[in-house]
Amino acid sequence: MAKTIPVRAGERDRPHWLPWSAFPFQTRFAQIAGQRIHYIDEGSGPALLLVSAGQWSFIFRDVIVRLRGQFRCLTLDFPGCGLSPDVPGYDHSVQANAQILEGFVDALDLQDITMAVHDVGGPLGPLVAARQPERFRALVISNSFGWPLADYPAVRPGCLRRRDFRLVGGEGGRGRWQPRKPLEEPIR
Repeated sequence: MAKTIPVRAGERDRPHWLPWSAFPFQTRFAQIAGQRIHYIDEGSGPALLLVSAGQWSFIFRDVIVRLRGQFRCLTLDFPGCGLSPDVPGYDHSVQANAQILEGFVDALDLQDITMAVHDVGGPLGPLVAARQPERFRALVISNSFGWPLADYPAVRPGCLRRRDFRLVGGEGGRGRWQPRKPLEEPIR
């Protein structure tokens, strides 16, 4: 499990150019896959994980302020973005960032997640959700992109179809969707 380190506003890890009025969140860091990752964890309720690789958590600030009364809002800065330092030689590929995202989900032991992916975060979400479907309740894809899944055997094309899932527990669509059969290959 990764080590999480909350840091209070005004401490050394909060940049002087980032006033509390513009970014009213506690600064937190976790060591994930050997990288120091900045993240936000605000509010309480069901987990709402906001993902946008290539940008930083600042883009979600207004969403978090409005929803943290109803959700536990989480987002992270991938290496070299926002308040997460860049590391020389870090591989910024989809697979490397998916490993960071999966490590983040594991480190905070997130469950029953609604994951909203945006822009470059779009390709990461299905990779992580396919690897650990039991952790996810819903996936929201916003202003993103994709490519033929045949090029990525770790994500079976059928896995992303509703007919390959079944609703477990709850009534009226309020249960949890689980795959009807396990995935055949892990993310590499």
